[in-house]
Amino acid sequence: MQGPPLVIGGKRATAFIAAVVIVSLAVAPPLSAQSREDHRRHATFTAGASLGDGGSALALSAGVGVRWSSLGVEVEIAYARKLDFTLDVCPPPRLCVIGGQIPVTGRTLALVPQLSIQLLPASRRVRVYLQAGVGAGHVRQRYFLGPPFAGTVTERIRSNVTLAVASGGGLTIQISRRMALAS
Repeated sequence: MQGPPLVIGGKRATAFIAAVVIVSLAVAPPLSAQSREDHRRHATFTAGASLGDGGSALALSAGVGVRWSSLGVEVEIAYARKLDFTLDVCPPPRLCVIGGQIPVTGRTLALVPQLSIQLLPASRRVRVYLQAGVGAGHVRQRYFLGPPFAGTVTERIRSNVTLAVASGGGLTIQISRRMALAS
């Protein structure tokens, strides 16, 4: 058996919510996305697009990392979808009567541990770093075989584990104590 719902009056509810908010703000420790100290641990998330012959497609990456003075380690997972590939029907050295290429749509997923090196001392407002790593990638491709007018088109899927290589660098400019501009 259920009782009647608990209802708090308008003024009383407003006072209660205000008290909870004030106490929460007074008691909670301050948090910030960027601290003044050297960033020992960090997490990243990037959403973007992969651009190619087939048009733009969603690309995502997420990573976690640890840095000691000028040396750091980061593990990144990256995902890109709706990528266009071509499949060679008769790759050399095979001899085939029917050759050519088939359009293939696929996606990639990569897990890459990376090493980063700071090029300028951490005490400066400008931070410059280089980053590189080698890991594993997975490529999945989907294509269709058969004449479209005959109604016997079959879907095929190829899946390969491959080497994934990442390299790059970055620049961070500290604008204020709690804000930085990075590229």
